Amino acid sequence: DDLPADPDRRRVLGGLAAFGAGIALGGCETGAPRSAAELRVDEALRHHVRNIVVIYAENRSFANLYGDFPGVLHPLSDVRPEQAQQLDRDGKTPLPVLPKIWGGLVPQAQEVDGKRYMIAERDIDKLPNAPFRIADAQGKPLPNGVITRDLWHRFYQNQMQIAAGRNNQFAAWADSGGLVMGHYRNSADTLRLWNLARQYTLCDNFFMAAFGGSWLNHMFLISAQAPRYPDAHKHPHAAKLLSVVEGDDPTGTRLKLAADSPASALDGPPKFAGDGPLTPDGYGV
Repeated sequence: DDLPADPDRRRVLGGLAAFGAGIALGGCETGAPRSAAELRVDEALRHHVRNIVVIYAENRSFANLYGDFPGVLHPLSDVRPEQAQQLDRDGKTPLPVLPKIWGGLVPQAQEVDGKRYMIAERDIDKLPNAPFRIADAQGKPLPNGVITRDLWHRFYQNQMQIAAGRNNQFAAWADSGGLVMGHYRNSADTLRLWNLARQYTLCDNFFMAAFGGSWLNHMFLISAQAPRYPDAHKHPHAAKLLSVVEGDDPTGTRLKLAADSPASALDGPPKFAGDGPLTPDGYGV
């Protein structure tokens, strides 16, 4: 039985969010009067909540692990083919197939449950341009315990993948090729975190605090802002960490391509003129 143990628990999310904001902003005056209902929720949360434990599912999208979790507002199985179709780097041409998984799905040999896994780049090719269940070279579901190659989880690349909300260039701007469209068809039998999600709260509409990498998200969860290196361009060491974006606007969201970057996602991962952990104006991403 994969149904949530207590679906009504989701109703407390709004209160939990308010409670968390109250902790973070306790010293700030908002000026807005609190309603009696809000005050009652705050009091109930203070009385009943002792600890808030946040589990970070590092380097995963929500749909990668919980795409069809019971009760999810927008399950992966409801996505129409035209919604998931990925475009090439020109932003216009549909990819005929997904790019190869650059470097291989499982580039280093490992053994899980008595079976040896090593899946090279050449072993999986010409995947359809659509979400797919992650499997081995023989088409059998890949266990969650097998460590796959990593995927980019960086601010600028993510903005280029999201493509102004169209979400149709994830494969184009990924260093992992087609793997970015892969997902696990999990259940309580295959994923231990599934049972935690049933027992507690699964945030299907809030899965990360900021677009970008792990470090930025850790900082953002606590401080609700991105860290900044003031006048980074004036410091020789920090200047080497600055990203190079298209155009002259330091707040731009597209990295400048290197001269030798492949024009098509089918020909290799993209290359950039400068892909650092800082924005041109010094914010850590």
